[in-house]
Amino acid sequence: MISSGSSVQLGDKYTMHRPLASGGASRIFLARQLSLDREVVIKVLRKQLSTQSEFRDRFAQEARILARLEHPNIVQVIDFGEQEGFYYFVMEYVRGGTLRDLLERADHIPLDVALAIAYFIARGLDYVHGHKVLHLDVKPGNILLTRSGIVKVADFGLARLVDGAEGQTASRQYPAGTPLYMSPEQVQGSNLDARSDIFSFSVLFYQLLTLKNPFAGRNTDEVYRNILSCRVQPPSELRSDIPVFVDDVVMGCLQRDKATRSTSMSSLIGELHGALEKLGVHRPEERVTRYLSDPNHYRTVLKKPSARLNMDTGSGRSRSWRKTIIALLLAAALLAAETWGLARFSDLIPWLKSKTTTEEPGTGTADDQPVNPD
Repeated sequence: MISSGSSVQLGDKYTMHRPLASGGASRIFLARQLSLDREVVIKVLRKQLSTQSEFRDRFAQEARILARLEHPNIVQVIDFGEQEGFYYFVMEYVRGGTLRDLLERADHIPLDVALAIAYFIARGLDYVHGHKVLHLDVKPGNILLTRSGIVKVADFGLARLVDGAEGQTASRQYPAGTPLYMSPEQVQGSNLDARSDIFSFSVLFYQLLTLKNPFAGRNTDEVYRNILSCRVQPPSELRSDIPVFVDDVVMGCLQRDKATRSTSMSSLIGELHGALEKLGVHRPEERVTRYLSDPNHYRTVLKKPSARLNMDTGSGRSRSWRKTIIALLLAAALLAAETWGLARFSDLIPWLKSKTTTEEPGTGTADDQPVNPD
């Protein structure tokens, strides 16, 4: 890598302009692909992890999984490589925000918009499952939204290829995923199949409808207990305009016993399409586009924190905003620590020190980081 002022050259193919996000295992940069003169996103494995084969292998697997997926509701991978010991892969740049942004900052999401967004997420996951891949980290921060109404599933860092004819992954001795969106099988370390993603999707869907996570707790252990045992209120008990047929879709996916849970994303797509038809929505893409193209929704909800968020210190969303600030400070500390550890790469250090690690729309950063991602 060669530093030149405010950018870093990655080989002769990409120029990295600025960091977009930072996580425990990798960093994400906005870059330009020189050959096609277009903006892309580059995910770089942290240098100290690139010396460990299990992290390199998992990073390469994420790139290979994404490379085999090509669907309008899935973020597409463009390239994979290594440069001076830095392992990276390149993805399309989705200009917009995340579903997490929308959920944290919106006061209300219209029922038909919530159903339409869920419909496109389900389409993406159905395609993934059809290619024998489990996402295993379905959550709002991994769903990207654009002003043109495009909904994309991102971040396959925990994804696994299913094994054998039964379409299951091997069991684990510990939970792996993002606690608030884990399935009971993930919490218990059991064998996983597509129904695990369906459960996680239903938690996200519930939150789209009610702006509440049904399993929220004071700590991870309490969240796990809630997932395994607490009573979940039907969404209609929290929001009066939700009809019974929408309750049925959500609660059918939230069954703790996977044997009684909705069995496939394909059938779920049919249920969501039927619910949209009953609400008079025949072209869900147009409904999402109309909602997100409204400046009051796109610019304020997805792009800018509102004044209310800074003033309303008693609300749940203000607490979430404080968590975001804390997360950004921690990310900056991690970046500083890594910069110190990369002292021998003197050409990178001035550039890295000049950047502030931020959570940028369109990067799919964590809302409650995954635990035990390996």
